[in-house]
Amino acid sequence: MSDQNISHDSDGDEKPNGLGEDGTIPDSDDGVAVGYDPDASTFEPEED
Repeated sequence: MSDQNISHDSDGDEKPNGLGEDGTIPDSDDGVAVGYDPDASTFEPEED
């Protein structure tokens, strides 16, 4: 286990070291934020 004290609740509360604009995504290697990318998406649907 990890030494980090990270809360995994569903209340939308800010997490310690949270990711995302609101800091509500737990920064965890457990896969909770799989696919999170701090850089903006450059996906252009009309080019697909």
